[in-house]
Amino acid sequence: MAQFMVSQQLEPEDVIAQAESLSFPDSVVQYFQGAIGQPPGGFPEPLRSKIIKGRTLADGKPFYEGRPGVDLAPFDFEKARAKLGELYKGEIDDKDVLSYALYPQAREGRSAKGL
Repeated sequence: MAQFMVSQQLEPEDVIAQAESLSFPDSVVQYFQGAIGQPPGGFPEPLRSKIIKGRTLADGKPFYEGRPGVDLAPFDFEKARAKLGELYKGEIDDKDVLSYALYPQAREGRSAKGL
């Protein structure tokens, strides 16, 4: 959020006043959806709703309730290692697998060891 505000030369008052018309990056939307948790007392409304702008999570909810990830299925690290091995035709180490587990969209389409 801070990087977005600085890059757009916005003051806190500007964000509140223009929230409905600003094009927030996915990282800011996900933050306000609670993807990395909820601050004590929650996010301020109506700012949260204006930033989310009707975007929903995969389950159709507008934001996480409780701890994010509580309902995630266990991650299959061996399956991910095999997939990466097929994609990159090289030696895949634990760091590669963990990076893929955390950021799959950033790993797909990269060359071997250019991960």
